[in-house]
Amino acid sequence: MNIFNFFIGVKGEFLQALLLLPVILLIWAFSLELHKKRKRRSYVILSNISMVFAIFTGITVLAALTLSALGRETQLFSSIIGGISNAAYVTLLFGYFRIHNKADLKTLLVFIGPAALSAITGIVLPLLGNVICLLSIGAIFFLHGRKLGRGQQNLISSSLFGLSLLISSITNLVPDIHGAVYMVGRILPTAAYTLLLINLLVHSMVIMQSSYVSAITDPLTGLFNRRYLTRFITTYIERNYPVNVIFSDIDNFKTLNDTKGHKVGDEVLKQVATIFMEEVEGIGVAGRYGGEEMVMLIQDTDIDMNELTERMRVRIEKETIVTASIGYRLFEAGVAPDQLIKQADVAMYIAKENGKNCVVRYTRGNQTTATTSPATNNGVGNSAMSHG
Repeated sequence: MNIFNFFIGVKGEFLQALLLLPVILLIWAFSLELHKKRKRRSYVILSNISMVFAIFTGITVLAALTLSALGRETQLFSSIIGGISNAAYVTLLFGYFRIHNKADLKTLLVFIGPAALSAITGIVLPLLGNVICLLSIGAIFFLHGRKLGRGQQNLISSSLFGLSLLISSITNLVPDIHGAVYMVGRILPTAAYTLLLINLLVHSMVIMQSSYVSAITDPLTGLFNRRYLTRFITTYIERNYPVNVIFSDIDNFKTLNDTKGHKVGDEVLKQVATIFMEEVEGIGVAGRYGGEEMVMLIQDTDIDMNELTERMRVRIEKETIVTASIGYRLFEAGVAPDQLIKQADVAMYIAKENGKNCVVRYTRGNQTTATTSPATNNGVGNSAMSHG
């Protein structure tokens, strides 16, 4: 038997439904999972649409299998399948539209009205049903194409589905056409729905990435948040990776907020954060520890920390309207993560006591070394200061 004959009649309906079923189930599963994460009604709509279509497709598989086993062919069965399938595709497009947009009654009618008409007409007059479905898809893209989200993928999907409708119409008019045409007509809907699935997968990945970024970063500065940065530092030290820690605090930040307002304060925080991100790029990470405090983990211990921290201090002084006091702690085996951060913090406070706008290195024996003198002296100091 010619393999193409398996795509004709009831056997073809069975194979098409069998190919479609896992794709529709995946669309249902992903839309349901998105609803669990984001609690948005639009995902419920999409999951309900795909669930109903999945149930219908499952019934189609069983019915086609039964008819094929009985050796019965019926045009009514194919007409019912075609009419409902056309309506299902248009309705799914509405589900995708709702993910990105709200819908009033007029918009709802643009999608659901033609879908219902296509289904009813397609059962009685398959050719007319296909025409209505094609016109409906064209109207949807003309009116709302840019609002469907990743419109190019949806346009390609709809083009493939439209091509399958044309082939279906041709096979209805010319039943004796070569079986290869039937095969293409059966595969195209699956390809169209697969593109819709990929669209949903990309949407899910964007949301998950956004959620992950939101969970580990500070929304104002874009730096890592305290929780993630602390965990990051802990992981490195517990694995015995040599790291240095920098602790920075913007000088007189409260006064700045009180005199110039929080909007200016937020802008300064973003400017300082940008300087830190640029300076540690490729050699470490930066995080907002709290308020105006920022902490950096330097993974490359070959870096000259005096030079790096002084460059940070100078850039802040020159490129913003504030100055910063900076303390840092060089790596030492056996020092716990929280202790390493705390000691860099201690060095920063010594910098504050030393006149602000300077850099201080924490050393052993509760000693800190000022590597830069205050801006008022405008020079480089190397005096050791006790901390007790």
